[in-house]
Amino acid sequence: MSRNRINHFNLEAATVDDLAFARERCAQSGYKITRGVGRHPNDRELSF
Repeated sequence: MSRNRINHFNLEAATVDDLAFARERCAQSGYKITRGVGRHPNDRELSF
């Protein structure tokens, strides 16, 4: 089992722009992001 990755990390952002900026910062920091920005069907929360 690999212990050097993040599977789920939850933060609240004020705007969609902040969410996109956070995704870009993670990618620039070397994290492999396997999914784009999307919306959860059950709670309508945005995530990446």
